[in-house]
Amino acid sequence: MNVNVDQTLCIGCSLCVKICPDCFRMGTNGLAEAYQPCLPELCGPVNEAVESCPIGAIRPEIL
Repeated sequence: MNVNVDQTLCIGCSLCVKICPDCFRMGTNGLAEAYQPCLPELCGPVNEAVESCPIGAIRPEIL
């Protein structure tokens, strides 16, 4: 599963990074970013990060 963080919505709370640091990190601009494709075994934590984002800035990537 690939996801995108909408930089115009992200408030930089870093909750996604705390939940799934293998897929998310804080960028130099202080906002979260998905920095690599998420491996299948990480789908649970990635889904948790998507659902936990307080403003819905994380969305699955549509291929």
